[in-house]
Parts: sequence; C-alpha cells; structure tokens
Amino acid sequence: PWTYFIKDVKEEVRIVKECNNELASISERFPDNFGAFATLPLNDVNASIEEAERAIKELGLLGFVIGTGINSKTIADEEFTELVKFLEKLGKPILLHPGTLFTGNEDIISVIASFPYETTYVLVKIILKGYNLKIIAPHGGGFLPYQLGRINLLKEHFKISINPKDFIIQHFYFDTVLYREEEINFLISTVGINKIVFGTDHPFIISNIEKFLALTKKFSNVLTNNAIRL
Repeated sequence: PWTYFIKDVKEEVRIVKECNNELASISERFPDNFGAFATLPLNDVNASIEEAERAIKELGLLGFVIGTGINSKTIADEEFTELVKFLEKLGKPILLHPGTLFTGNEDIISVIASFPYETTYVLVKIILKGYNLKIIAPHGGGFLPYQLGRINLLKEHFKISINPKDFIIQHFYFDTVLYREEEINFLISTVGINKIVFGTDHPFIISNIEKFLALTKKFSNVLTNNAIRL
C-alpha cells in the first residue's frame, strides 16, 4: 500500500511503478473481478504527480491508497499541497489507510487505538483545508462519525467557514470494518447508507470477512452499488 520507508527516492519510484504495473495487469486480466488503487512515491512530490497521472490515464487504475503517516507528515501538510491539488483535478477516490503516524511501529496498541486516532487526525486536517477530495475512511472512519458533535466544534467554537457534517457527507466514504451490529447501524444512521462501502481488512489478522458479510448482507448498496458508483 505504500513505500515511504524506502529512503532511496529513485528506488522508491521504481518499485511504485512495478507495483502499479502489476495491479493494472491483474485488473486487465480479470476485469469482472478486480479493480485496483495505485500507490504513489510520496518521498518525491513531482514523481508522485507524474505517477498519479500515469496510473489513471495510462494504466486505468481507479484511485489511490495513501497512508495517514508519510514519514511523520500527512497528506494535508504543506509539503503535499501541489500533489493534493492535482489529485483534486483527477477526481478519483483515495483510500486513506492508517499507518504508524505516531507510534512508529505497528503493534497491538497501534491496531486497536492509534489507527482510528490517526485516521481521525488526518481527516480533520483535510476538513480544515477544505480539500475537494473523495476520501474512503477505513475501519468505520476512525472516531469521526462517533464524535461528530466534537468535530462540529470546528465551526461552533473555532469559527471555520465549512460546516463539518456537510463536508463529511459530501467528501467522505466509510467502510464496514466494524465488529458489532450496533456500530454498523450507528454509522448508517449518521452518514447515510449511500456513503458506506464494504471492507474486509483482508489479509490482516483482524479481518473477519464472515462477520462483516453477516452484518451487511441486508444492505445491497453497501455490498456493491456504492463502490460501483464511487
């Protein structure tokens, strides 16, 4: 999903291109089964812009995977403004997946607590920037849907011009990697059925595909339609 740990920038760009070529090849061979999101060599913003354009316009990939942590930075930080503006123009969805922005390693605490926090942290920074992006927020969107009253303080007390809930409904999608029916139902009631896409977290150890299917099988929009439309 990301290659930012590779310190040799030319090597990172080479590996990213190989990964995206392979993803495009799989999608081309099995178009009824697979689509794919590109990764980007984010140690080099200009190379990322070039690869983003190639991934969509030449390879036919469907969007991008970007980690919450990019060497202690985020996609909403100033270093990536030029890239984000280009991604806005492309208009393709971005899966914003958490990855060790704060803990520095992926351990039990990261998976349980830091990952939802990292997702929320970066989403709030994107709200503050007002970026016109289509963001898929995994694991039910971190804490965002469940702390919407606190998120709304951005407008009520910190006087930003954007209405946070309206922005969230317009720009964010949420996956179903939640583990209880109460959480799925709350997510649906908060953001609406059309803003939720099916997720599995496969092949990671916390994936539970059977449970996720059982929790969402009655929602055809969640299982297929929303992702196709997105």
